[in-house]
Amino acid sequence: MILLPLYWRKKETFIKHFLFSLHFHSFFFLAGSVYLILSEIFDQLNLIWVNPILAGILGLIYCIYLFVALKKVYKQKVGKTLLKVMLLLLVYGTVLFASVLLTYLLLLKRA
Repeated sequence: MILLPLYWRKKETFIKHFLFSLHFHSFFFLAGSVYLILSEIFDQLNLIWVNPILAGILGLIYCIYLFVALKKVYKQKVGKTLLKVMLLLLVYGTVLFASVLLTYLLLLKRA
C-alpha cells in the first residue's frame, strides 16, 4: 500500500506492487535471519563489538538492495528512484515505529 502513492502515474497494478513488496520483505527477513545467526556466533566467540558493525552493514545493504530493486522493476531515473527510496524508508520507518509504540502502549495498559 505504501508503493501505490509513489507510482500512481505509472498506472501499475496492485499485484505488481504486492509482488515487489513480497519480494523485498522476503529478502529483508532472509538477511535478518542471517544477521541473527552471525550475531549469535559472534556473541559465543566474545566478539560482541562486531554486532553493531554488522547491523550497520546490513542496514546499508537493505538500502542499496531497495534502490536497485526499485530501479529495475519500475525503470525510472536514478534521481527519482533515490527520492522514492528515501520517502519509502521514511514512511515505512514511521509506520513501523508507530506500530511498535502502539503495541507497547496496549501491552502496558493491560499489565
